[in-house]
Amino acid sequence: MLKHIGEALAVVAISVLVMLSGVGGAEAATPINSCGTLSVADTYRLTANLSISSGDCLIVAANSVTIDLNGFEISGNGTSDNGVTDGGSARKDIVVRDGTIRGFPVAGIALGLSTASLVDGLVLFDNGRAVTVGAGGTVKNSTMHDNTSANAATITVNGAGTVTDNVLVNNVASNANGHSILAGPHALVSGNTLIYNNSFFGIAAAHNSTVKNNVVSHNTNGSGAIVVNGHSVIVQNTVLNNTGFGFLIVCPSTVKFNTALNNGSTNLFEGGTGNCTNVGNNAP
Repeated sequence: MLKHIGEALAVVAISVLVMLSGVGGAEAATPINSCGTLSVADTYRLTANLSISSGDCLIVAANSVTIDLNGFEISGNGTSDNGVTDGGSARKDIVVRDGTIRGFPVAGIALGLSTASLVDGLVLFDNGRAVTVGAGGTVKNSTMHDNTSANAATITVNGAGTVTDNVLVNNVASNANGHSILAGPHALVSGNTLIYNNSFFGIAAAHNSTVKNNVVSHNTNGSGAIVVNGHSVIVQNTVLNNTGFGFLIVCPSTVKFNTALNNGSTNLFEGGTGNCTNVGNNAP
């Protein structure tokens, strides 16, 4: 009797171990090793570097698509269009993560009509625009350098988007529509570092946004390092040695504990129809 009980317990224990072995394991994914259209909701994982000489590399044609670059690179040759794109169709819940995208003169990632997209852990360089995502999109933990676009921002996130913990260095976005980071209403722009970019504004955020803990320095050819519309919160940012305004804030807004030094124009300029709340700013 005891022998049978022991055997039964052993079978149960093995079954439990089998079930647990799947917990925390690698996410099931469809491997890809060439450019093309992703038309089924799935996780796609690169198994090699991808390159294309013309057109778009990866076209997202479904909702709920995750593209895991898996440490690999998507590259164009300077005459192709976009690295990853929604093809001008509205998608949702698109994720692009963990790799490098370079050499696309239109954009590294063009998801401007898609909602709730996530761009995470990428390096983007030698593109036109680096990243454009639609409403509710997030761009985080990524590095953008040496991207050049004369008529659009290096990073664009539309309404209620999030831009956090990115590094932007030596990007050019220099005319009146060219900013390093452009965020729509109700955005969160936090923890980004912008150094030696050539852009009209360093960070431009629409109304009801929160802009905090960013560093903008040595931005050239610009009108302002951080420019924020009204009813916003601007907290603990540092802007140094930029050619235009340090902060250009539309009131009413809350402006607290920011530092602005050695900027080419006024370190902290506030305008608008209401009053701003200022606390602890260092902006002589």
